[in-house]
Amino acid sequence: MCAAGKAVFGQPGLGTWLAYKSYELTVGKGETWGDGITPVEAAHLEGAENLVLEGVWHSPRSPGKWYGSPEVLSAWIGYLR
Repeated sequence: MCAAGKAVFGQPGLGTWLAYKSYELTVGKGETWGDGITPVEAAHLEGAENLVLEGVWHSPRSPGKWYGSPEVLSAWIGYLR
């Protein structure tokens, strides 16, 4: 099971530059969706059950929900059982 956050579209500009550069280094293009650090396509693996978590950021220090937020945990925690 692979979970990917989809909160930030990378663009070369103020507020999205870090995501853009991180995505670009990871998958070769910056203009894509991800969690602000990891692009969705890098977080998903062929043959796995791939889950996209809308509005989920990479870190608990982010401005929104992250993978460990209570309302997000319920979407993926069951895969650990």
